[in-house]
Amino acid sequence: MRSRSHISRALTLWTLLIGGLLHGQPFEPARIVLPEGQRPATMEDYLVQLAWQNHPANRATAVEENIARQEVELERKKWHDEVRFTFNLNEVSLDNVLHPDPDNLIIYPLYQFSTSVSLGTFTNNRRKRRIAEQRVRLAELETQERMLELRKAVLTRYRQFRLMQGIYRVRLQAEEDARTNHTLARQQFTRGEIPLEELNAAAQTYHSAQVDRLQAEADIELARYELEEILGVDWNRVERVARRMKLLE
Repeated sequence: MRSRSHISRALTLWTLLIGGLLHGQPFEPARIVLPEGQRPATMEDYLVQLAWQNHPANRATAVEENIARQEVELERKKWHDEVRFTFNLNEVSLDNVLHPDPDNLIIYPLYQFSTSVSLGTFTNNRRKRRIAEQRVRLAELETQERMLELRKAVLTRYRQFRLMQGIYRVRLQAEEDARTNHTLARQQFTRGEIPLEELNAAAQTYHSAQVDRLQAEADIELARYELEEILGVDWNRVERVARRMKLLE
């Protein structure tokens, strides 16, 4: 099992419980992460679904939950191992039956077959099964917790990526404006309409705008790397599929 702080787990489980109470319904995993094969209605739902299918940590939670369910089945059938079978054969009487003689004594039954089981077997196994069932419930809650964590992480990274794209567009426009002003300032300086200080200021503004645009480009790339890391798929491929599903404009 993945180690987590008790505080984080308590807060998450409390969120699951309160969320169900406030809305009058139990936690619905399909509303957090769409099941595989179900067509998403939004880009956000598609990204969360994709991340859940591809990220190794999510596969691990599914394996843990499956192990817990198998443990329940093992405990349910474990009492079979406690049953003891005995078989006793009365060899003397059987030989007398096979070789009849008036003086032979035959004692019935010729064999005995019996089964036995410890009195505590059913009680103990029932308790063990209940413990195993609680482990299944715990695995289910951890899966739900992982779903919530994943959805938050995916949407946060996607929002950051979109933000960096927006900042880039603003800085690109600012660079274009600064370039236009710098070109105009050079023309005015050539005609003697402005002093050298104004030309230098325009040049400085243009150079700063170039640096800001380059930084914005780098920020987009870094945000894209973060998003691809959690999605497990190249972003260009994600965009192609999203456009086919008409999730992107």
